[in-house]
Amino acid sequence: MDDHRLVKFLMRIEDGYPNNPYHNRIHAADVLQSLHVLVVRGGLIGHGYCDEVSLTSCYLSAIIHDFEHKGVNNDYLIRVSDGLAVLYNDRSPMENHHLAASFQLMNSDEYNFLRKMPNKLRETLRKQIIEMVLATDMKQHFAIHSMFQAKMQLNGSVPSGGNGSGGKSMRTSPHPTSQDGHKVIDEDQRSLVLQVALKCADLGHLASPRVVHKKWVQYLEEEFFRQGDREKQNGLTVSPLMDREKNGITKSQVGFFDIVALPLFQSFAQAFQDATPMLDAVKDNYAMWREEAAVYANANSARSSK
Repeated sequence: MDDHRLVKFLMRIEDGYPNNPYHNRIHAADVLQSLHVLVVRGGLIGHGYCDEVSLTSCYLSAIIHDFEHKGVNNDYLIRVSDGLAVLYNDRSPMENHHLAASFQLMNSDEYNFLRKMPNKLRETLRKQIIEMVLATDMKQHFAIHSMFQAKMQLNGSVPSGGNGSGGKSMRTSPHPTSQDGHKVIDEDQRSLVLQVALKCADLGHLASPRVVHKKWVQYLEEEFFRQGDREKQNGLTVSPLMDREKNGITKSQVGFFDIVALPLFQSFAQAFQDATPMLDAVKDNYAMWREEAAVYANANSARSSK
C-alpha cells in the first residue's frame, strides 16, 4: 500500500464530506470507530470473518460510505429527478454515488494507493466495499437483515471469547472446519456479516452515551427538517417527520428502535456474542426514549384534559 497516496486519498475524502448537520465527516469518523470496535472486539477477526483484505474493505467502506452526501435521502433525489437518480435509474442513487466517486479517485494516479496490490485482491476488495456500502441504503434494510438471520441460523453463530470457546450458539452443531482445523467461512456469509457490521456501525451512535446519542438524533432531525424545507420550496408533499412545524424524529425514536434498531443489534449480538456490550448500550438509550415518550404522552394528556 502506498502510504503517501493513501494520506492524500483520505484527505481528499474528508474534504468531500459537506457540512451537513448529520451526514458529515464527523459521522464518517464515528462510523469508522464503531466498525473498528465491532470488528476487533466484536469477534469478527477472532473467528475468521475478517481477514486482512476484509479488514481493509471494512475501513475503506466506513470512510467513504457517505462521501459527497447531498443532505437529502434517496426518495427526494428520485422525486426531483436529480442527476444521480437519473444516472442510477432510481436505485440507491446516493450510495452508488458514494462508491463511484470514491473509486474514481482511487483509480486516478494521484490517489491510487492500491496500485501495487495484486489484481485478484483488488477485485475482492472492490466487491466487498460495493456490497457493504450499498447495504447502508435503508430501503434494503429488512431484506439484508432477514438474509443475515437466515444465514447465521443455518451456519451457526460464534461463541464469546477470541478462542471460540464457551457461550451459546444459534444451533448446537459446530461451525464447519477444514482438515487442518481452521473454520471454513462461507463467502456469502462473510459478505452478509460485513454488510450488517457496517449497518450497525452506521447506527453506532445508538450505542453512545445518552448525551452523545441524543445530539446525533437532533443533528439528523435538523437535516430532515432542511429536506422538508426544500420539499416545501419545490411544491412537494413534505415527507413524514421532515416538517419542522410538526413533531420530528425525536418524538418517534421508540418506534425506530422497536422496528429497526433493536432487531438489528440483537441479531448481531446473537451471532457474535462479544458484541453484546454494544447491544446493552443500545438498550439503555432505548429505555431513555421510552421514558421521554411517557413524559411527552402524559403532558399531552394533561393538556387535553384542560
